[in-house]
Amino acid sequence: MLKSVMREPKLTIQASFEAILLEAVDEGMMVIGESPKAAMYVYIEGVYSLAKEEIPQRLQDFSSAVQKIFGSGGLVIEKLILRRLCEKLNVNYGSVRYKGFQAAVEEVRERSAGPM
Repeated sequence: MLKSVMREPKLTIQASFEAILLEAVDEGMMVIGESPKAAMYVYIEGVYSLAKEEIPQRLQDFSSAVQKIFGSGGLVIEKLILRRLCEKLNVNYGSVRYKGFQAAVEEVRERSAGPM
């Protein structure tokens, strides 16, 4: 019984982080506008078999798709997403801004979780 109680907060933290990450993705993608953003999600799901809800588990695939679609503009979009994520979780953006997208998101996840 004790084990299930101890696991529950971790799952809740994980789910919360993923929800916040998806919000940050949505907000960062707004740089292209609402309709293009919706079209991009449909395109990524169709071409890359990556549903929006899977982005937190498939960050590398998402990053690759964004960079293939937008070229060097994809890096700008990733930085906007990362900045929003840092703001939402009170993590210093400057401490992760020079890392690759996936590594930066993972570091933000670790920093936002605090001591366990």
